[in-house]
Amino acid sequence: MRLVLALAAFGLFATSANAQSERIEKMNRVVDGLSSANPVIRLATLEEAIAGGDANLRNLAIQTALASDDPLLRSTALSGLFKNKRSFIVRVPVIDGDNRHAEFANDVIANRLEVFVANYDEADGSFKARSQWSRREEQNNQWSYRWEDGVFDGERVSFKVDMDQLSASFDGPCQGSAEGSSGSLVLTGQMACYQGSYPIEIDLLN
Repeated sequence: MRLVLALAAFGLFATSANAQSERIEKMNRVVDGLSSANPVIRLATLEEAIAGGDANLRNLAIQTALASDDPLLRSTALSGLFKNKRSFIVRVPVIDGDNRHAEFANDVIANRLEVFVANYDEADGSFKARSQWSRREEQNNQWSYRWEDGVFDGERVSFKVDMDQLSASFDGPCQGSAEGSSGSLVLTGQMACYQGSYPIEIDLLN
């Protein structure tokens, strides 16, 4: 009986080891494909990983592609990532000073603004954007948020959101644009609000 149990345990261990080995090999094929000197192989590898149903493999491919210096690979990865986004976080650094410009960034929005995304069109990169403070409007006896236009173009995302539900002292729209750079996983840019302009970062992976 002990021999039978030992053999069964060994069989389970061997099966698990084989599955892990196959998994590692599959991931390595994706990384190797994205590192190929052939741009066609790089792009085909990324498109296959994005289209597949394996979320971990997809994320591995996107992260690897975003760290690449190949602009086409990066823009394809960002587009594949963006189309599944329901929102993204715009981060604003701590602003020094005792004024309305600093108060808006540090206290009112706590150095982050969540931008909600809808109706993303892969063909032209257009989408609709709003914030949690966007105005609510009545249409056909139903209340809905006001959505503004945004666009995702290559490695740049541009957006506009209104902030009308904030207090009268801090309302008005915020309009921003951020762009990726070679080897970076974070988009950087500027956002202009009623209280002034702010440097921003957008990490679409988080």
